[in-house]
Amino acid sequence: PKTNSSENLKVYNITSSNINPITWGQLFEYGYEGAQEAPSIRAVRPIIKPPKQSGPHPVINPLKIFFSHWMFAYFLDLIIMITGNRRIMVRITSKMHYALDVMNYFTQHQWAFKSSNMLQLYGSMSVEEQGMFNFNMSDIDWPQFAKDCHYGNRRHL
Repeated sequence: PKTNSSENLKVYNITSSNINPITWGQLFEYGYEGAQEAPSIRAVRPIIKPPKQSGPHPVINPLKIFFSHWMFAYFLDLIIMITGNRRIMVRITSKMHYALDVMNYFTQHQWAFKSSNMLQLYGSMSVEEQGMFNFNMSDIDWPQFAKDCHYGNRRHL
């Protein structure tokens, strides 16, 4: 008879956290470098380098967000409205802030997932199989990965 036991269930986490770790800050830094090399032709304004700081400042950060995000969005919407087009920047900024709020918890914490089953599976594969199904996280070149993500976003978004 079949049983719904999870005792023999194996979980395969394909993760870089304990093999080839990277932080969100490092990933954004690499992405910034790619954006500097090839800025988007659709960019509304130049990309600024995120400041390195120990944490959000309780007074300065809200002011920066107010002027850099909201006032800028309202200003662009005013120009868009004057030209007879539909205003969209405040709505886009609102959606951007909602997404940032949702992601905040996950980007502000370091996560470590066990990947022993994945490593065991990869080690049991032949060299030919490893070439066909390469999920070896230690092979990821993070600077190149971030640059490729930038180029993909630039081309397809």
